[in-house]
Amino acid sequence: DNTTTTASLTQADSALGAEMPADRDPPPADLKWAAFFKNRVIGIKDSNRRQIIIGELFEPEAFPLANVFTIPFPEGDKGTGMKARGDLFFIFGTSTIYIMVGDSPFNFTVRQTYADEGFVSQWVVIEVENVIMGPTRFGFQAFDGANAKVISLEIEPMLRDQIDLTKLDTIAGAYDVENRLARWACPVSATFGTRKEFCFDLFRRGWTTTTRKIAQYIPWRGSPDKGELYTGDPDNGFVWQENSGTSDNAADITAKYRTKSFNLNQPRLFKRFWHLFIDFKPSSGTLAIEVL
Repeated sequence: DNTTTTASLTQADSALGAEMPADRDPPPADLKWAAFFKNRVIGIKDSNRRQIIIGELFEPEAFPLANVFTIPFPEGDKGTGMKARGDLFFIFGTSTIYIMVGDSPFNFTVRQTYADEGFVSQWVVIEVENVIMGPTRFGFQAFDGANAKVISLEIEPMLRDQIDLTKLDTIAGAYDVENRLARWACPVSATFGTRKEFCFDLFRRGWTTTTRKIAQYIPWRGSPDKGELYTGDPDNGFVWQENSGTSDNAADITAKYRTKSFNLNQPRLFKRFWHLFIDFKPSSGTLAIEVL
């Protein structure tokens, strides 16, 4: 009865058979980043962000002490994130990107790429068609697995003026499949609020911004999903579904524009309208449009 009954075992230890396996490879308590690759969990510990640790095959909770790789980051650099893409496993630093290939810790190989910059955080890196994109210390770049290309040259004056460089690790990113937009929610200086979006339009190959404060993006990419995108509100904790209905956070949509040429109160930016097309649904009321 688990209280008063006493059991006496007389069988010899030698007859008990094989010893029950013990948990000798517990996961680290300070796991900073983690990603799946080749049916293993690969992580970076916060206490040593110049190393990656590799879990056991099909055992996400076990990390053998021998499965440790030291990444040859440049002096002063450290791991800022990881991402698996097909047979390639990307390891990001702030100043460079490494690629790991192989099938197990016995034949994993790590090599440095030709990227001049890494990414500032794991949350900022998004997959867009056949490349990964995200913000670096000096702008936004696209990386195809071998070479990196800066995609934010035309808005760099604005980035330097507005983004809070002390909070780069709080940037969040997502690919809006329905609108073909690469979206990043960035911290900005107090002059411009607290957070705003920077969006890269893949159709027009141009940038635009929104004043929405977004803490995190939640893309749905499972087999029954249709590319739905949800966003988290940093003020009240609400979760909003994007591209749904006729309102934006319960406020009527009064303007929506995307173009390579736009005015963000930056006199150093070149601005020109070549064409302007307006699509609207006839209804009661008036529609006024003014191009300056």
